[in-house]
Amino acid sequence: MENISHRGKISAIEDNQITVEILSHSACGSCAARSNCALADCLPKQIKVSSPEDDVFFPGEEVEIKINAAAGLKAVFYAYLLPLLLMLGALTAAVAAGTNEQISGIFGIIILIPYYFWLFLNRKKLNRQFRFVISKINTSGN
Repeated sequence: MENISHRGKISAIEDNQITVEILSHSACGSCAARSNCALADCLPKQIKVSSPEDDVFFPGEEVEIKINAAAGLKAVFYAYLLPLLLMLGALTAAVAAGTNEQISGIFGIIILIPYYFWLFLNRKKLNRQFRFVISKINTSGN
């Protein structure tokens, strides 16, 4: 399967951890209305990459980071789809149980607290599933 890759600059290196800052560009960069749109911002994101070869990289260097596309899809599932399904399920169950809409809505939001706590408790296990690979960018023009 294909990889998802981004270019970025190394902002810090410490203890086999390389922090890479990437600029996340919105998909509407060529839109004529982008100057009036809040979605057209470029936001810097910091990604920590574990690398035993941290001595071959230096701060300020441009690099490319990659992740397997399947891992990217799994991250989207954990970050967006599963919380949405939990909220909709809780909301539907509360409405079906006869509670009013306001309490059902609050319950739909409160159900996310144990989910995010579960994510927090399993962060090390999840970090092992989402491995970034860092590589130098070939600037020789080939």
